[in-house]
Amino acid sequence: MKDILFLSSKYKMKYLHQDSGEELKVQIYRENGKRKAARIFYWVDGKWVTRTHTPEFREYRKGVRSCEKAFLLNIKDAMKSRQKKLRAGGRFLMGSNEFEETKYGCFDKIQAHYDEHLDRYGPYCPITGLKFTFDRPNNATGKGGGGQRNVTNLSHDRLINEIDYTRQNTLFTCNGWNMQRGNLSLGEMKFFMKENHFKKFAEILLERFPDKKYELTELENGAEHPQERR
Repeated sequence: MKDILFLSSKYKMKYLHQDSGEELKVQIYRENGKRKAARIFYWVDGKWVTRTHTPEFREYRKGVRSCEKAFLLNIKDAMKSRQKKLRAGGRFLMGSNEFEETKYGCFDKIQAHYDEHLDRYGPYCPITGLKFTFDRPNNATGKGGGGQRNVTNLSHDRLINEIDYTRQNTLFTCNGWNMQRGNLSLGEMKFFMKENHFKKFAEILLERFPDKKYELTELENGAEHPQERR
């Protein structure tokens, strides 16, 4: 891989055999007639680390991932991953994911849906009014390396939890709203959420699902405490 970050000029390096871990004098070696590349380690802050754990690579990775394109790709993959988890748990949603693509790396459908959002709401969360951000932390990679998620980052929410990621059911919101809302029912949302946030949510829900008017009307006529309904 080309050293676009010029790490070789900044740090002391060593090469280790891919399987045995034996230190080698050169990066490229031959084994059983095949050309192989040794693993490269860099001496950073008193310890040997791989390329992905150098400060320069982490900053580079942060820049690549902190953009609209990266977030939309991640959202598309997250939708598919969510489906697998639900099915593995024996739960199946109504409808089907309308944002799946046959071509790898393609996200035209989710991009088109987001463009419609921009035309209607601008680059803002329609519930909280917060402007979307596309920020990934500059932290070490690997397991557990996702870091804390920015509450204003772009996220995707299903208006009705029992329905799949359809165009009608999928709304772009800020990550903070999505995490707070979770899997709460309408009654629980009305009880726990800020009144103006619930009102905005209800307006969008009714716009896309007019048949929810009866359920919302019942709540307006006197929603009970969530614990009292059980």
